Amino acid sequence: MIRRLSVTLAALTLAATLTSGCNTFSSNSNAAVVNGYALPVKQYEAILAGVAQTPETFQIPAVDATGMPGTTARSILGQWVSNAVMTSALASKGVTVSAADRKVAEDAILAGKAAAVWATLSPGLKSFVLDSQTLQPAFTKAFGTDAQAALEKAARASKITIDSRYGMWDAVTGQVAATR
Repeated sequence: MIRRLSVTLAALTLAATLTSGCNTFSSNSNAAVVNGYALPVKQYEAILAGVAQTPETFQIPAVDATGMPGTTARSILGQWVSNAVMTSALASKGVTVSAADRKVAEDAILAGKAAAVWATLSPGLKSFVLDSQTLQPAFTKAFGTDAQAALEKAARASKITIDSRYGMWDAVTGQVAATR
């Protein structure tokens, strides 16, 4: 199976020492922006649609006629934010996740029980899954025993904005929260 997206872990990691505050914006083109890394609305909606097609693979509640629960959609957006924070922090050290690292992660998926599901996922969703599985190990390798503190510092220093249609960034909890 595809490893569960560590949304809770990422949120807890970011929440440990964050200061309070939130940033929202209304944009017709981006669901979120983190330090210049943008998640276009169409890409976010495609990720949500792909996850909704195989909820058991992503260990989320089944999606019914009312659509994906807001908490699930915000958790997925929160995972994207965590990925972007790690990408930005790694870039500041001149580190990237290599194509070879992504290939190793993909090969592990293809060798497992999720191979059939993997074949049905969109390229954007595959990229999101690979980011979610490769960034944390790269971050830990780059920052070593200080990885936790480095992630918290990177999150505090990041400019994180969320389109108000999808929620708001809550820097206290390190999560995408429902818009008040």
